[in-house]
Amino acid sequence: MHRSSISIFLTAVFLAMTGCGAPPPPEEEIVNPRDVYDEALDGHEQIAEAMAQAKAEQKRVLITWGGDWCLHCRNLDQLISEDDAIQGILDEYYVKVKIDVGRREKHMALAKEYGADLDEVSIPHMSILNTEGTVIAEIVQDNYVDEDADVLEQHHPEIIAGKLKMWTPHLSN
Repeated sequence: MHRSSISIFLTAVFLAMTGCGAPPPPEEEIVNPRDVYDEALDGHEQIAEAMAQAKAEQKRVLITWGGDWCLHCRNLDQLISEDDAIQGILDEYYVKVKIDVGRREKHMALAKEYGADLDEVSIPHMSILNTEGTVIAEIVQDNYVDEDADVLEQHHPEIIAGKLKMWTPHLSN
């Protein structure tokens, strides 16, 4: 077996084992629905507005790619909303944008433009941009999720806060 075939196989196995790497469930099977991503918004416009604000305020842009059908996406949004340490970092150093990818049929090309190949990685997926619009970091789900924990307690706020803090404008380029 070629090295690329093994890599593709292992990626497929990983995505199948994580909640949001798998195909989305039917609407009626969504547990704890929570409106996080505005399906009516245009991702290009959202990013353009966030970039203008970030330049004016000398902040980074944090794009979170996801969908309301995704339990990890909704849980991450709730964690970010409720964790004081994460919220403090975001308020001081970031302009936040949530881009709806629907059921992996929306904004996929846009995500690729910003280095997030959502055909290959799970959601939620976070991209950090500098004031020039260059992707300087990505925060991927497998770096902060404990798959052995209860699904509602899988996200580690201290890891997310640490990654966000690492890329604040005063500490990095």
